[in-house]
Amino acid sequence: MEPSSREGDWTSKLDADVPQASVIGGAACAGIVLAFTAWAMFAPLSGAAVAAGYVAVSGQNQRVQHLEGGIIQRILVREGERVRKGQPLFELDPTEAAANRSRLNKLLLGLEAQAARLTAERSDGEMQLRFSRDVEQRARALSQQDVLAEQASEFETRLKRHQQERAILQQGVTALHEQSQGMVAQEAAVARQLQVVRAEAARKRGLLAKGLTDRAEYTALLRSEAELLGQQGQAKAAILTARTQIAESREQIARLETQRVESALTELNQLRATIADTREHLVTAAAVADRTIVRAPTDGLVLKLGFNSIGSVVKPAETLLELLPTSDELVVEARVAPQDVDVVKIGQAARLRFPALNQRTTPTIEATVTYLSADRLLDVETNRPYYVARLSFEKGRSAGIASGDLHPGMPAEAMILTGDRTFLQYLTKPVTDSMSRAFRE
Repeated sequence: MEPSSREGDWTSKLDADVPQASVIGGAACAGIVLAFTAWAMFAPLSGAAVAAGYVAVSGQNQRVQHLEGGIIQRILVREGERVRKGQPLFELDPTEAAANRSRLNKLLLGLEAQAARLTAERSDGEMQLRFSRDVEQRARALSQQDVLAEQASEFETRLKRHQQERAILQQGVTALHEQSQGMVAQEAAVARQLQVVRAEAARKRGLLAKGLTDRAEYTALLRSEAELLGQQGQAKAAILTARTQIAESREQIARLETQRVESALTELNQLRATIADTREHLVTAAAVADRTIVRAPTDGLVLKLGFNSIGSVVKPAETLLELLPTSDELVVEARVAPQDVDVVKIGQAARLRFPALNQRTTPTIEATVTYLSADRLLDVETNRPYYVARLSFEKGRSAGIASGDLHPGMPAEAMILTGDRTFLQYLTKPVTDSMSRAFRE
């Protein structure tokens, strides 16, 4: 009987504890449900649109082309080789370009030597030809000293001819001056003779009035006076003519000097225009000659060579190689799914991960969306649509990634932050989306 009584006591005690345990359990479950509901309603959860992508250079691949074309003489790089800005890539045959530049250099030297001669000829003072040091140095470098010698010889010839013409005119002036001086002396002698004749005629006139002389003698004196007056007039006219001729000869000398200066100045002005035009052509020819060595426009990686053999003919503007710039800023180009494009905007923050790096030691990188394609694109292999998003790294890049760790083409994963939502909003979004489409005609 004792066992039965003990079992009844235990059962009765258990029945008494059941309501209390149920209350505690129910309260605990209700608390958990309320806590979960509160968390689901108010606790923010960060949202993100995940997009796969790869590391790329902000600039596009550059096609290295040649403007004029030519014949390949040397190929100095290989595919996959890294090059520095200004590094020679190809050498084209420089024969034609060098010959054209040499021809223009010689032509310019001759024109400048001629300009130096004309500058000396237009001088109002003593004419003396001097070539500039630059002209003399270039003449020696081009082995064109004979060009300077020819201009010097022409200068001397023209100078002598000018001096001879001037000397002839000056001799004429001297002769006329001497002739004028002779006529002045002759006129003075006639004037003295005229005074004597007039005095004698006056004396004869007095004697004739007294009847002491013959009228024929008096008439002869008057005739002599008239002849002397004629000679005096001729002498004065000759003096005036000589002086006029002297003035004309001196004017011819001055005109000769003026014509020399004006002619030299006119030729010099025309020559300066030709020199300027030749210099422009020489600059172009020098640029063409310099372009026979094709250099890298920027630091980069040689992707594809357009020519692989010496002697190949390059057409004008034909691509010699493609270069992937490495000096430009690195970005991540990601493919955004069409269903996520509505939450992706330019300027939006993002976080980047690089699966190729050690995930334990490599932190994420803060980035910003800088570009989003205006229309969707289609992957030709998978036939899946996508939008292109370009993300640039923040200036404060994480110190865990060295500058040399990232390379173009490396895979990347972008988490574009779309804002905070609660867990309840995540759960109810499909329902609210369905309800927004329901009850519509």
